Amino acid sequence: DGTDAGSDMRFHVLGIGAIGSLFSNHLSRALDHSHSVSLILKSSRYVTRFQRNSRAVVCERDGTLLPATGFHVENFDASAQSSPSSSTPQTDDTIDSLFVITKAHTTIPAILRLLPRLSRNSTIVLLQNGMGIYEQLLEEVFRNPFQRPHFILASNTHGAFLKSMFH
Repeated sequence: DGTDAGSDMRFHVLGIGAIGSLFSNHLSRALDHSHSVSLILKSSRYVTRFQRNSRAVVCERDGTLLPATGFHVENFDASAQSSPSSSTPQTDDTIDSLFVITKAHTTIPAILRLLPRLSRNSTIVLLQNGMGIYEQLLEEVFRNPFQRPHFILASNTHGAFLKSMFH
């Protein structure tokens, strides 16, 4: 896979609605604890609610609760540095792997705000409803093919709904 077996990977998730919560929960539980998952939340209100929610994203199926914890949290409004909600501090604000799980029409404005943290070594996974966002990103944001991040276009067949925020 091209990564050093001892290196820690950092994942960022933008969009913590129903599918983003489901995805974040499964990603966190699937990864070794040496890797980090940062949730980019859209406002300080969401950050506060997440912290009051035991810093967990809960997946429930057939009455069984599967909580995931250990997330780092970022306030997207403040475009602030990572503020860890676990004991592992984030010292670098670059984004290596970004999962975009937002509504399609919010993707370009969000990517533009995160642009200073992205590089040609970043990977952006677009997991959202809507078509043409990738092509629009290439035309409007990442015109230089030698400087653009890597992209993965994904589709989802799961259904999910929020029982409450982060659940």
